[in-house]
Amino acid sequence: MIVALFAGLALAAEPVAPAIDQPKAKPVKDRMVCRETERTGSRLGSTRICKTESQWRALNTVAEEQLDQISRDIMARSQALTDNQGR
Repeated sequence: MIVALFAGLALAAEPVAPAIDQPKAKPVKDRMVCRETERTGSRLGSTRICKTESQWRALNTVAEEQLDQISRDIMARSQALTDNQGR
C-alpha cells in the first residue's frame, strides 16, 4: 500500500526543470616546458626532456610521495632497531 502511494506521488510530481546550460570555459592550454638533464656516467652532455606543466607537476608529486614513504620506512626501521637494542 505504501509503495503504491509513493509510486503515485512520484508520477504526479512535476518534472524537474532541466539545468541551465552554462557556457563552457575554454580549456586552459598546458604550456610545454623543456628541461635539460645530465646523463649520469656520460661525458656526452645532457638530454632535453619536454613535458607539459601538468605532467611535470604530476612527476614532482609522485617523487615527493615516494620520498616521504622512504623517509617513513627509514624512521620506522631505525626506531625498531633502537627498541630492540634497549632490551
